[in-house]
Formats: sequence, C-alpha cells, structure tokens
Amino acid sequence: PDGRKVAIGLGGKVAGRRVYGYKKHAGKVLVFHTSTLEGDATAHDAREMISAVRYSPSGDTLAAASWDGGVYAYAHSNGRLVLLHTVNAGGGGAVLSFDFSFDGKALRTNDQAGHVRYWGLGSNGGAPIDSKDASFSFSFPRVGNSGTQTRKPLA
Repeated sequence: PDGRKVAIGLGGKVAGRRVYGYKKHAGKVLVFHTSTLEGDATAHDAREMISAVRYSPSGDTLAAASWDGGVYAYAHSNGRLVLLHTVNAGGGGAVLSFDFSFDGKALRTNDQAGHVRYWGLGSNGGAPIDSKDASFSFSFPRVGNSGTQTRKPLA
C-alpha cells in the first residue's frame, strides 16, 4: 500500500497448456522491494496458479486467490509471510478475483461459476458472513451470475 513492495502470484497456462515450471511454481506468492527488486518474502500454500494478489487497506494483510478455490491471507512483516487464514471460497471453481472490505476484516470473492460470496477474516477466520456485515467499494469486478444479482456478459 505504501509502494515500497510489490506482490505477485505464480503459475499459468498458455493456450490451455501449463507453462514451464508449473508444478514447481504454481501457487507461489512472492514479495519484492520495488527499489531494488530483491525478494522479501515467499509463500507456497496454494496448489494451483494464483489469479489475484492484494494487500488489505491497512497493509497488514496480503491475500492471494487461487485456481484451487482458496484465498490465502498472510501477515507480512519482517521479511516473512505467515498464513493467517485460508478461505475455501471456490464452491463454484477457481477464485478469479476478490476484494477486501474497507476495514480489512472481510473478503468478497468471485468464483469461476460467477458466485459472489462474503467471508470474515477476524476471529471467525474464513467463515461465511452476511453481505450486510461489511462495507465494500463498488470497484469489484464480477463475472457471471449470482442469485438475484445478475449481470449479462458483454457481447
């Protein structure tokens, strides 16, 4: 959030085929110092490629969404990523995108089937919550359909 570090997720496919080193690197999260591009921290908890990486608004938590259906939330300090919570959000397949609530205590996820779900990160660590229990921005990218929230694909 302060621009001094950047986080990336690894793994990928090109034309449906896994790229070189997929088994070794898919699911890794790397953090680099932007001024030197030196590595600062690494985590490898996801089993499939990472689809999105984001810091919480306060910068205390780094989360990564994966094609294995999970979102992995880490504490990032002193050059280490420590797993805090695993949210099993992929009831509809891979988690394609997610967003933190304004206070950083909840996540909103969007999976491959188009479901939008809400998860707590505080003491309830990854448990589903009601959408009324957290405030989010409107910038969240949704794909597909979710209950009564319907969005038709662009032609």
